[in-house]
Amino acid sequence: MVTNEELKKIYGMFTDAWKFYKKYAGIQQSEDERWQQLVDESGQIAKKYDNAKLAIALLLAAIDELERKSKILKVACKGLEAISPWILLSVRQGKSFDTLAVRWELGEIEKPPFCRTDFYSCRRRFFANLDKELKERGA
Repeated sequence: MVTNEELKKIYGMFTDAWKFYKKYAGIQQSEDERWQQLVDESGQIAKKYDNAKLAIALLLAAIDELERKSKILKVACKGLEAISPWILLSVRQGKSFDTLAVRWELGEIEKPPFCRTDFYSCRRRFFANLDKELKERGA
């Protein structure tokens, strides 16, 4: 039978794995320094639980999923590298060009080097690339 103490420890593992995943959810393939932080932090979390198999399994599952998503996004952004930060911001946060325009007028983000028409053209291309990649992966 599992004791309350063991259940609390398991709950902590799941909670820490979730917070870890959430923290790195937007990581991209090109962010080498951030990937290194991810690896270092996963090691710290595993040590916190004395390298318990469940903690390691949860962290590895989170890392696998983050890597899978970042690879898909890399393919979806192919040919759009110069403007992919704005496209990804728009897609992830459901923001229109006009909403992004307000944010750069307020100095919250850098002004993109393109106009509204180019933005939506690139956004459509991103979704076409994403759709193609997901179909090829059977997702």
